[in-house]
Amino acid sequence: DEVGLQVADKDKAVDTYDLHATVLQLLGLDHLKTTFLNSGRSERPTVVYGKVIKDILA
Repeated sequence: DEVGLQVADKDKAVDTYDLHATVLQLLGLDHLKTTFLNSGRSERPTVVYGKVIKDILA
């Protein structure tokens, strides 16, 4: 839609974790190896899952 609230093509919808993993890849960071401290715990930016969207990178 014109506001960007709804997905125009439901077949191409992506999860936010996948998008985040893709942005990190474009920045040269491996989303599976990159960690940060959160309340003393080491966590990954994509939490428990997320995969790089290869179609965006082409």
